[in-house]
Amino acid sequence: MNSLVSQSSIPELPALSYGYIRKGEITKWIFWEYDQLKNIRKFSLEINTDFSRLNLLDEVETQRVPLRNTLGFCKALGVDWLTKAMPNPQLFLEKIILEEVALRRITNPSDLASFILGADLSAKVSSKLFFRSVLTNQFFDTWDKIKIAILLLIVTDNVQRTIDHIVYLSQRFNVNYNFYRLVNLSFKMGVFLDCFMLDISIEKQISILDKENQYLYKDSCYIEVDGAFSSCVNLVALYLSYASRSVTIAEFKSKQRKSIYYGTLPLPKGMNLIETSKELIFEGRRMSHCVATYLPRLLGKKSFFLHIKFEESATVEIVKNAKKRCFVINQIYGVANKKVPGSMISRVNKVISTFDAQYFFYKNSYKSRRAKSRIQEGPSLFDELKK
Repeated sequence: MNSLVSQSSIPELPALSYGYIRKGEITKWIFWEYDQLKNIRKFSLEINTDFSRLNLLDEVETQRVPLRNTLGFCKALGVDWLTKAMPNPQLFLEKIILEEVALRRITNPSDLASFILGADLSAKVSSKLFFRSVLTNQFFDTWDKIKIAILLLIVTDNVQRTIDHIVYLSQRFNVNYNFYRLVNLSFKMGVFLDCFMLDISIEKQISILDKENQYLYKDSCYIEVDGAFSSCVNLVALYLSYASRSVTIAEFKSKQRKSIYYGTLPLPKGMNLIETSKELIFEGRRMSHCVATYLPRLLGKKSFFLHIKFEESATVEIVKNAKKRCFVINQIYGVANKKVPGSMISRVNKVISTFDAQYFFYKNSYKSRRAKSRIQEGPSLFDELKK
């Protein structure tokens, strides 16, 4: 072993010792620390400068450094700028970040902020501002809090004002359910958001983005609460898709479809409800069949139509089955009236058989307004009085 150093412990931190072995382009580090009860925690990592790769070698498979003495660990690797610049340096000892830092691809806090934001989001949010307002703030002591800040910066229409009040807005996201809903709906619908709206304005905008709030699946948060950096990367990766379709709330209102239905039909990815006459005509053209001739049935709410895109594309007609007292598939055809596999029919049946789907069809289906006659036909006691 080329080097063996005993790192004196800092108050409240366990004593850390370490050594390393260097062979060609590979350097293997071994760390061990003792807590107050003299329990030992071992950890090792391997840096391969030839292949620009870092491997974490631990008894328990992990993506982050399990040592508590962050200062001693960073000082040993020569990256102690992490502990000097960041109030919570332990957050940045995950494999994805540590590899960039240990191999000197990231050498300062501004570069680290740019790496976390990604190239696309860095064009909107200044990496220096993000470093000063988020990464150096004691409040952001977990990745989950940092993800909230990133989500707010993605959807905001005023980056400077939002990042200046990022702690307040992050707390508001946690305690104000309506604000939480609005942020997630804005991200889902691709709408720029004024993060400083009053509560009454928040309710109005929610009603625009989600006319009926009975389906809770729309409230799902885009932040994975797992305390890991990896899902932060997944969140940032969604920014490009959001930015390419984002509009103001006024533009969103003008582009809203005039659906003939009430409520929302919960459908999985790959299934879409045809809600307007234009959509039905377009479906007939792209699928090369005669579904457009069913326009009277769509407008009369006697049939519901779905466009399916799984392993193949298909159009589905759903009607009410009086005998079964439920809504079922009447016909399903692919491009140019091609037959579809049975597995696709089974998947569609499973989706439309749920309570929410059946209730949507029932609520929006045609109902006869003809009143049922309760007067018995035939002779009555009043016949003699008419004579």
